[in-house]
Amino acid sequence: MATTALPLLVAIAEFDPPRFQAEYLGLMADRLARHGTMPRAHVASGHNHYSMAMHLGTADRRLADEIVAFVRETCA
Repeated sequence: MATTALPLLVAIAEFDPPRFQAEYLGLMADRLARHGTMPRAHVASGHNHYSMAMHLGTADRRLADEIVAFVRETCA
């Protein structure tokens, strides 16, 4: 993912395992080194890897709103 010039939205959850968090940080750093900018990022507080996605379509709209904003800005 770091090599592509396409716009990216990268999400991580507060309670993701340390390995996932390290991979997230590595991706962000690699993207910055390759392209001079970091992708759009979302940190889902109070969630883990599964609960973040399971809240799509519920009253917890944080991730959904982030996805919608990313698509609108990318397609504008």
